[in-house]
Amino acid sequence: MARLLFGPLFAVLCTAPLPGQDIAAVWFPTHKGDSWIYQHETRNDIGQGAAHPQVHRWKTEETLFSSVALPEGTLIGKRIRVFDGTPPAQYAPRAADAYLLHNDCIYTNNVDWFPLRHQLAPEFSKLLSDGTVSPDFCFPLEVGKTWGAPHPAQPPATEAPSTGAKQWQVAAIEDHDRSAPGHRRTFHITSISSASRSGTTVDIWFAQGFGVVRELRVQHGTYGEERITLLSFDPALR
Repeated sequence: MARLLFGPLFAVLCTAPLPGQDIAAVWFPTHKGDSWIYQHETRNDIGQGAAHPQVHRWKTEETLFSSVALPEGTLIGKRIRVFDGTPPAQYAPRAADAYLLHNDCIYTNNVDWFPLRHQLAPEFSKLLSDGTVSPDFCFPLEVGKTWGAPHPAQPPATEAPSTGAKQWQVAAIEDHDRSAPGHRRTFHITSISSASRSGTTVDIWFAQGFGVVRELRVQHGTYGEERITLLSFDPALR
């Protein structure tokens, strides 16, 4: 595959989309073979204070390898390869992850699925039906737009720890973001859920046709920080 650093992309679903999913596919790459490389960095207080954190750095290559139409939407398989460093155990990604396009939204984190069967786990399907698992992005993006499910004060005992509900808001637009591919326009998205108000802030910068170009998560109690930065994007050959 030829590397095209930050080339243009007009994403269209390979499978027949359900209503609204064509909107998500225009905003987010969904072709088999699309690939991203990200730089990751974590800084965590291990007892010596925020001025002397434990630092880990590594890279990931994330490549889409399948697209299957389900009653819940379109399930897109993603392989993740870690290189140039080793993440701490709590940050280690699954080797096979997935996106779910559902209506005009996309779920990019914590999609519980069976890779060999290309099916969603029943528990995740139930959370999706109940509206207690939040999409990560809903399109089109515009300043002031909000989405997500309320974060429960006391998560149900049956809820997996990784599927906490979140609420998101587009806080601003940066027309010439220097950290984005080609200094493109990005949408600054922040978490407005009660989990963030309790001590963790999450900021994401999203570029249409590329996805996440950077992300910052900061734990303000016991200091912890995670930074993710897009290094390159390879659209699949059309």
